[in-house]
Amino acid sequence: MLHLGSFLGEPLAAELSRLTGGPAIVLLEYDQDAWGYALFDGGALVDRFWNVPAAVDTGPDECMGNAEAVYSVFGVSPESVAPYIRHITEAEHGLKAFDDDEFTLGNHWVRVDFLRRLGLSYPAPGDTPAGRYVAIAEPGL
Repeated sequence: MLHLGSFLGEPLAAELSRLTGGPAIVLLEYDQDAWGYALFDGGALVDRFWNVPAAVDTGPDECMGNAEAVYSVFGVSPESVAPYIRHITEAEHGLKAFDDDEFTLGNHWVRVDFLRRLGLSYPAPGDTPAGRYVAIAEPGL
């Protein structure tokens, strides 16, 4: 987890993906108004998404997201992630992608529901899930 406004997420995910030869996804959030992701495989950017491109001053065509790309990396059905990977309108903010989701499409925490569809869990405070951890510290600290 990186602090808001960190520019380390994408380069870090790309490098981790390159080193492991596998996928890495970085979840992005902007000012609690928008969420997105950047997906890397083998160090290369495979897919990029923002649910509200205008909130992050990005052209919609630059962050469309692609359920097929997510499928090719994670092996989940495109239908299970496609409802999350779309630009939403103001009228859709209160809708859920699936009835059993915890969050609505307009809530940036919907990324937790998206992760669950990928077979990943979002760590709750105090949880120590299995996996690899990277600590980034300033020299001398």
